[in-house]
Amino acid sequence: MASILKVDEMQGVTSADDITITDGSVSMKLQQGVVKAYGRFDQRSSLSTVDSFNISSTIDFNPGQIIVRPTNNMSDANYSIIGMAGYFDGTSGVNSLVPGWGLSRTRNVTTSEYTTQTTTAVWDGSAGTDVDNNMTAVLGDLA
Repeated sequence: MASILKVDEMQGVTSADDITITDGSVSMKLQQGVVKAYGRFDQRSSLSTVDSFNISSTIDFNPGQIIVRPTNNMSDANYSIIGMAGYFDGTSGVNSLVPGWGLSRTRNVTTSEYTTQTTTAVWDGSAGTDVDNNMTAVLGDLA
């Protein structure tokens, strides 16, 4: 019979955040393997948060740009940020808008914030585009 571990809190013996999970021959540090923050935002009429975890605030910075501030800072500015964007307007076919998603090139990523940017065109200098599905997640070490 398989064992079931039921606990309210886990701490490493060497240090509180040093917990390793092993599955067969593969091991992973628990702290490094979980998403530290995520959010889904709608920026089309006014910026609203649809769903989030560990996000303290967002700012509608410019068209297509959202400043995202996690509740807990990251240990350094070299963490991974992943995301995607979608735009639903009820139309179908080849004329559907497919926005591009990335990080703003005018604002640096810091330990306490990053800025996402969506646009309808890539490399043509066009302005950003507010979308209804701006989704992002953060991976890395918390401070």
